Amino acid sequence: MAKNEVIWPLRLIFEVRYCLSPDCWTADKVINDRVSFRAKMGFREIDENLATEVLAPFQSVTVSVQPEQSVHSELVDSLLEIGRLQSYLTQKEYPMGKARLDAVWRRVQRSVPNFVFEVQVGGNLYQALAKLKHAHDIWNSNIYLVLLESSKKQLDELLSGTFHEIRDRVRVIDEATVKRLVNLKKEIREIESRLGLTLPAP
Repeated sequence: MAKNEVIWPLRLIFEVRYCLSPDCWTADKVINDRVSFRAKMGFREIDENLATEVLAPFQSVTVSVQPEQSVHSELVDSLLEIGRLQSYLTQKEYPMGKARLDAVWRRVQRSVPNFVFEVQVGGNLYQALAKLKHAHDIWNSNIYLVLLESSKKQLDELLSGTFHEIRDRVRVIDEATVKRLVNLKKEIREIESRLGLTLPAP
């Protein structure tokens, strides 16, 4: 700053797609001596074969889940993707006391969640609304419920009774809207990137 010179001309934007949980850091870590050596030399391009070798352990992981769980996970992942494309810090299974929220968006690392999402595919709708209400009460978060059409009647009953305080606060999103929104966001980002309109990291 004193010399008014750019010391580090390269600014990179990183997007975290998956983070290994701390309890797996030792057992499931991937070590590659060639990558470690290159890392000590600063940012350098690596060849395609080495990249494939490093990514192989992650691509071989398969998880078997029930159909209902798959829909829930897909919707949560879509919400996280939308948040990332809007430059929010996103997190799934965010702790709130003894409960966990399906997905949250935050503006900065140490802030409370600005946007809170619960995805209701089967399960306990009462519990989902209770978590959203609590998030709004303690953080003043914007609260969203992703809901299947079949649960709309029960939702109206709960919002007219037990959860009337958040009736005008909670926003309900259907499954199709979430999928459409993430696809549109991706398309816009691809067009911006192709035209060189994406902004560098602040």
